[in-house]
Order: sequence, then structure tokens, then C-alpha cells
Amino acid sequence: MIIREAEPQDAPILEMLYRKLHPDDVPIMVWADRIEQIAKHPDSYLLVLEEDERILGTALLHLCLDVVRGDQPFAIVDQVIIDPEHQMKNGMSFLMKHIETFCHQRKCVKVILTSQISQEAEHRCYTELGYRDDSHRVYKKYLPY
Repeated sequence: MIIREAEPQDAPILEMLYRKLHPDDVPIMVWADRIEQIAKHPDSYLLVLEEDERILGTALLHLCLDVVRGDQPFAIVDQVIIDPEHQMKNGMSFLMKHIETFCHQRKCVKVILTSQISQEAEHRCYTELGYRDDSHRVYKKYLPY
């Protein structure tokens, strides 16, 4: 397995993966132009988990400036998706450990991870990796557009 940054041509595969795992979320639109914008942003990374040239998962990583930690940023990881057929191959663990290593190299003070409340298998994996869900509560509000 390897981790790489997503490329514009990955858009259709990533969209299929998101739709497969979240069929009731509307609208799901993964645009090649947006992937290109993320790739050009200095603190945003759309990562792809790949094996044998097949995309098995993805995660969106943002590094954020922190006002109380000097020059140490913090990281937000969102939209983590691993194809269910490959979760047993430790794809989630492989992806998250890669993210942690990257964040450590960038001197991040913490990694904040969001996950849908219904994803219990993912939550067990995150707990095994040392993530806690008992110290903070995350609130989210979708804004109309």
C-alpha cells in the first residue's frame, strides 16, 4: 500500500467511493478542478490510499495555524473513507499512521479527526490508534448555499 496526493484524474474514482459508502448524502460531487485547488493550497492535502494502482481510500487533511501554541499548527482530518472490502487489510491504520507521521514532521500539536457517528467500526480503529472521543465534543452546522 502507498499513500499519495490525489490527482485531478482521481475524481471519478473518489466520487464513486464516497457514493458507495455514503449513498444517502446528497450531493456528492468530486471535481477534478477542486482536487487541483487543494493540491496547490500549501496546508491542505487530499490523500489517497492505493494498492496495485487501485484507490482503496482517501482522507482530507488541513493544517491550521494555532494562536496559543507558538509556531505549532494543528491538523484536522475529515472525509476519511476506506473501501469496506479493504478495511480488513488495515488500510485505515496505514492511512492514519501516515497522516500522524506527516503531522509530526510538521510539528503539529494535535490531530483533530471527524467521523460520522454511525461509523462504529472506524471508531474502534481510531481508538486503537490512540484517538479519544471523551475529551471534546465537535459540533457541525451545514450552511445554506
